[in-house]
Amino acid sequence: MLGKEQEPQNRREREDSPSRSFLLLLPFLILITPFLLFLYYQGYGLFHWEVIIGIAGIAGIAALCSVGMIFGGFIGQNFILFCLIMFFINLQYQSMIGHVMFGGILVILGILLLVLKEKAFPIATAIFATFFLVTFVQFGFSQDARAVELNVQKTVAKPVPLPRIIHLILDEHISIEGIPIDVPVGAALKARLL
Repeated sequence: MLGKEQEPQNRREREDSPSRSFLLLLPFLILITPFLLFLYYQGYGLFHWEVIIGIAGIAGIAALCSVGMIFGGFIGQNFILFCLIMFFINLQYQSMIGHVMFGGILVILGILLLVLKEKAFPIATAIFATFFLVTFVQFGFSQDARAVELNVQKTVAKPVPLPRIIHLILDEHISIEGIPIDVPVGAALKARLL
């Protein structure tokens, strides 16, 4: 009898909780997008061994966040999502927002997560999937143009060697009087300049 009473409650909890696919996918999307943007702006390809290790590390951190969200309940899910989104905002828009605006975003995001409850996960997944796809397409299609731009910067013509020039700078307060006359060349230079 006790098992039958708990079953509808557990079914309701499963219906109220976000789908596991959202919980598995969302942390990876939030964490990988800034990394792809970093690679794009540094002119780095996706298939270098250090990039693959970085992506694997990000996937591991995202998996830990996903496990925390799956077993964390409502509070754990929202807290981890809140931290991930604030991390994303801090990475992407740090130079554009000040401390006051960052605090305002913090409060607004917290309120949104509490109001939207389980609906926040599909919405956030759609938003960050769009960010990821746009970044990935931008990375893929403009990689050739970026490589050409980097190669052009590397193939700038070598400077032509110029003759050596010695600049004689005299102090404006002492002027010609600063030339030593105890040296024969100094006395001749002083006489020639006067």
